[in-house]
Amino acid sequence: MSACIRVSAIREALANEVPRVLRPAGQRAAVAIVLRDPATGAEVLLIERSRRVDDPWSGHVAFPGGRREPTDADDLATALRETREEIGLDLARQARLIGQLDELGAVAEGRAIDMVIVPFVFELAEPSPLCTSDEVSDVFWTPLGPLLSGETKMTYCVESNGQVAEHPAFRVQNRVVWGLTQRMLTCLVGALASRAPQEPAPRRVSS
Repeated sequence: MSACIRVSAIREALANEVPRVLRPAGQRAAVAIVLRDPATGAEVLLIERSRRVDDPWSGHVAFPGGRREPTDADDLATALRETREEIGLDLARQARLIGQLDELGAVAEGRAIDMVIVPFVFELAEPSPLCTSDEVSDVFWTPLGPLLSGETKMTYCVESNGQVAEHPAFRVQNRVVWGLTQRMLTCLVGALASRAPQEPAPRRVSS
């Protein structure tokens, strides 16, 4: 049975983390890992990207985010702007920043590209209706407990240039989470597993 994770425990775990910083790249991007804390345990917000020919991550399960624009003051401003544009969530007003994960080098279609991605972690302070842009086909919440316990782990096979490669992945609500998003989630639950206390998951009582 998966543990009941609380956002307060995640906050404490991230307070002790020093995120890895990569050397400057040609492009930068940022994503927002948004958490909420219902009675059943912490949940993380994920999006499913629309299928677009100009998007190397077309159709992937991901976090809201995107490339840094010249008008963005910094990487955090990118995460805030992209989240607002993609799902209508104003993190500056409706959430608080609780940490940052390791910077990651971007990979698209099996190839490393000259881009650094910065993941920021937020705690949602108030409920908010979400409104997706045409870049997003779906947005949903999923519990962190099963990710931490390992019960959602799987291997995902991807064919590229005539070769099939196996990738670590999570199965979440009949969707496969792999690639950059899987790496970020692994970093998040890794910090939690090493430092954060857990509570037994509440039992469901049938009426």
